Amino acid sequence: MANSLFSLIEQRTIGGGGGPPSGPAGGVLTGTYPNPGLANTGVVAGTYPTGLNNIAVITVAADGRLTTVVNQAFYNEPLIIASLSPNSVWNPLEWVGPGRYQYSAGSYIGYQGSGFATCTKGGKAINFKLTVAGASGSNFDAQIWQATGANPFSFSFTGVTVSLLAGDYYATNIVDSISVAEGDFLVAYNPSFSVGFSPGTLTLTTDVIP
Repeated sequence: MANSLFSLIEQRTIGGGGGPPSGPAGGVLTGTYPNPGLANTGVVAGTYPTGLNNIAVITVAADGRLTTVVNQAFYNEPLIIASLSPNSVWNPLEWVGPGRYQYSAGSYIGYQGSGFATCTKGGKAINFKLTVAGASGSNFDAQIWQATGANPFSFSFTGVTVSLLAGDYYATNIVDSISVAEGDFLVAYNPSFSVGFSPGTLTLTTDVIP
């Protein structure tokens, strides 16, 4: 009997044995029990991004709720990292910049250097695209190198590679991205000791978003 009475008192003290919750909801919930809803985060319902030249930048809270969605614009024009003219050649272990020359270069600076692209705004470089007029007979990798602080002596490999398969005319890398600042330099490099090719006209671009 004493044990049964103790159990009853314990249940009522803790709240066990009660009915469903009632009253106003709190935290991330709104309304009242038993049918509360999620509190409004201010995000307008819809499909994002809006517009062809935008991407959706989202913020997710620790509880998994979407708290902000912003349409972020691309630059109007892609940034040309590398370009070669018709009848061109990209040799092993050489560089190509945006100057649309006929040949790759053994250096990116100096009188016979390839040159490099300059980022005019900061943000992220994404959507790397390589297009050639003449397909390579072997798989070909183009590495993206970056120099920060407008210092061409600080070039280092970004980890981003655009891989063109043998026989193809077009390759993309839409997975990787590079954080860039205004004044940073970008250039393309052929890391192979043995594979070079004559791509004819070549263009390697990226989209930079704020």
